Amino acid sequence: MKTMNNYSRVLAFCIFASLLGLNFGCSTQYGAMVPNSAFVFPNSNVTPLYPVKAEKSKTWLFIAPSLTHKDIKATYDQALTQAPGANLLVNYREDTTLTTILFFQHLHYKIEGTAARMEVGKKVLN
Repeated sequence: MKTMNNYSRVLAFCIFASLLGLNFGCSTQYGAMVPNSAFVFPNSNVTPLYPVKAEKSKTWLFIAPSLTHKDIKATYDQALTQAPGANLLVNYREDTTLTTILFFQHLHYKIEGTAARMEVGKKVLN
């Protein structure tokens, strides 16, 4: 009987340790600075406006979510709408974080930079 009691304790401890280990997640982050982010015409004036930031998140079960070009463009446009009159982002940073907890995969995409207004000059270049 005593052997069965010890066996139950060891089994309970193993189950508890396994569940405790499964509660912890793992995150991977990748980020990059984009210094030459937009084509600017040679005879244009670029006026920096405000620092802006926008984020997008997706969560899936079992499969890691992915960002489409449409998602990235929507996040970029969301950042631009924070500064009235802005039509491009300069010197922005993109960060992507993938977090795994049990069977859940969470993807977080963040873009932050300086919103600017570009006005193309009317002067003819020779």
